[in-house]
Amino acid sequence: MSPPSVIAALECQIGNSSVAFATDELAQLIEYEVASPAPLASEWLAGLGIHAGRALLSISLRPSSCRRLPRRRTTQGLCLKSMEGEAFGFAVEVTSARGLVEVVSTAPIRLVSGAHLPPWVKEATTLDGRRIGWVEVRAMINDLTGASHARP
Repeated sequence: MSPPSVIAALECQIGNSSVAFATDELAQLIEYEVASPAPLASEWLAGLGIHAGRALLSISLRPSSCRRLPRRRTTQGLCLKSMEGEAFGFAVEVTSARGLVEVVSTAPIRLVSGAHLPPWVKEATTLDGRRIGWVEVRAMINDLTGASHARP
């Protein structure tokens, strides 16, 4: 039996949850200003920001709070690596970065009653046996933009 493949990931705190992102999908941790989302935007879009002269769609995994946020605010997020041809970038809002972890498996998350998460949020098992959230970045972007963004 071969050993499990290991994915290098960055574990972040989002509210009260630990969530990991594959490091090969991340550009950097940034602080940026965000304006309110458009009224008919996806519940996961927290607004439009600008970083280094480029427009960013700011994604929040805490959608219930997005509509009550101030019109302009400063937040911290993971700036995602850009794909060729993208007119704008993406950032996922995080409370803090916790450190690097090794993920050995991902699976659909088992929701507690009343929880509402998109299909691109999964459960990951780390090399040390912990279970944390996992975001499939390309699936998230495809879902939010209605496009296909495959890695070459």
